[in-house]
Amino acid sequence: MARPSIRDYWEARGKASFWVTEYLGYSLGSALAPACHRAGLSPNAVTSLGFLVALAAVAATGGGAIAEGAPSGFFLGGMLMLSFGLDCADGTLARVTGQCSPFGLLWDKVVDLLSLFVIAGGLGLAARDAPPQVAQLAGRWEVWFPLLLVWSLAPKALLAVFGWLKDQQLNGMSRSREAEALTPARLVRRAAGNAIDEPSFRIGLGLAWGAGLYWEFVLLYNGLVALLLVGYVADTWRSMRRAPPA
Repeated sequence: MARPSIRDYWEARGKASFWVTEYLGYSLGSALAPACHRAGLSPNAVTSLGFLVALAAVAATGGGAIAEGAPSGFFLGGMLMLSFGLDCADGTLARVTGQCSPFGLLWDKVVDLLSLFVIAGGLGLAARDAPPQVAQLAGRWEVWFPLLLVWSLAPKALLAVFGWLKDQQLNGMSRSREAEALTPARLVRRAAGNAIDEPSFRIGLGLAWGAGLYWEFVLLYNGLVALLLVGYVADTWRSMRRAPPA
């Protein structure tokens, strides 16, 4: 079998997603996939490597191995985007080399969820002694900290699980490439989807960490995620009720 060309990887990249993932994540993944192939890595190994990169980034940043301020923020954001690029490269590599499998799809979803808990949970615990610059929260931080730690995890995890269960409905609602077919309300939801999509989350997390605004980012970002989750559930419910009986 001839060695795949760069064009083969580019054409095999993922496409059905929000703009930031399609043009940032999938493009990065198509650039990383050939190197992973030359290194002899299987798609599942690439998935695992992406998780390990995220784990190392959180451990190094949260453990104080990187200088505080801008250096830690750029390091964290860059490493988390590398991790996401590898997460996008696994599917590209699988399609180009004919190694797609049900286990690979499941492993990718499991690692996505594990990465969320490692990133949000690990950074949240590392920021235990750095309360937000909000007097009402900082004044009773021993009460608010566990609540915000849960808040940093729950909305995004619920949205991920709901997205996997109802992917077809979500794609039809917010990810359509037919812009002219979208209503104004759906355009707003798609814009919000880009704002909370994984590259936006990881880059924003790095910038917020470097600026010392981690908990402020958690409050705002997960608030938007929660609002979108409510919208997704409501829209999917309406779509299911309008669907003709089987």
